[in-house]
Amino acid sequence: MLSFGHTSPDELSGILAQRVRARRLEHAWSREELSARSGVALATLRKFEETGSISLGRLLRLLDALGALDEMARVLAPANPTRGVGAFEAFEAAVPRQRGRTTRPPRQP
Repeated sequence: MLSFGHTSPDELSGILAQRVRARRLEHAWSREELSARSGVALATLRKFEETGSISLGRLLRLLDALGALDEMARVLAPANPTRGVGAFEAFEAAVPRQRGRTTRPPRQP
């Protein structure tokens, strides 16, 4: 597995753009074809491949069209599942929740 520990966000964006372009070429698709399949504007795709700049939503649409969306989900999976959402839900279940407003004791005259 590759490590991006010393890679800046801008460098990582460029790497992602190169990989999306490589996937597109593996499918033998032109930019126009990927644009049409993903719903991402051709100009946006062109800019992404050249600069690495794209919104997360559009990147996910490109990955979906390329059949790579599951890979993104694996990247974002918790490293320690016991410390993820399940652990939070267990904590939440163990701690009684107070609902509504708290009431103040009546004022003493």
